Amino acid sequence: MGIAILSGPDAGALHYRIDNGEEKMIDLYTQWSSSLLLLWYLLLGNQLLIYSAAPDLQSRSI
Repeated sequence: MGIAILSGPDAGALHYRIDNGEEKMIDLYTQWSSSLLLLWYLLLGNQLLIYSAAPDLQSRSI
């Protein structure tokens, strides 16, 4: 599970919890934040999310 963020001079901290686990914090301010807007991706957890759906038998798509 992860997120995409835009981090710049006003970057703060992200507090999160996954599935009632312990609360964690990530500081989004980097050494480049004062002069750049950075688009980056953060991995918040390494759990595999599995999603499946039954096929729509009424659909004409292949």
